[in-house]
Amino acid sequence: MRLRFHHVATAAILVAAMAVTSTPANSAAPAKATSPPAASKRPKVAVVRGEVLDLSCWLARGLSGPLHQDCARKCIASGVPMGIMTADSTLWLLTQDHGRSMEPGSFAGTPDPFIQCKDWPSYIVEVSGLGSTKNGIHVVEVARAKVISKPAATP
Repeated sequence: MRLRFHHVATAAILVAAMAVTSTPANSAAPAKATSPPAASKRPKVAVVRGEVLDLSCWLARGLSGPLHQDCARKCIASGVPMGIMTADSTLWLLTQDHGRSMEPGSFAGTPDPFIQCKDWPSYIVEVSGLGSTKNGIHVVEVARAKVISKPAATP
């Protein structure tokens, strides 16, 4: 129970901290971004392209890129929220598609693109889904995801 509370508390702190963003130190140059949707009550379809990050290490320590990939995988697998940093330094929080979360049985046999993103830290990806901005935090419910480029091999 304590571990679960820790992840909820970490997620809450990370989401609150996301309003302040900057470019990751070793972010990939080929990332392309779309502008975040205007703040509104109704989410709109968003297409977001950039580097997949684990938000704990990136927000607290500025860690990203291929040298941080193994750590990011472990953090994300343990429940740390993930996001995408776009080429214009906009940080997007990734969430699972709400319909998939509420009725997982209706998606049986189809891969979950949000879960796929968990295997892609430091990759440049393109995700699409309902996007919104609330209190300065950009969020996209991942309905589709594809790899644009993989990081270069590390020595």
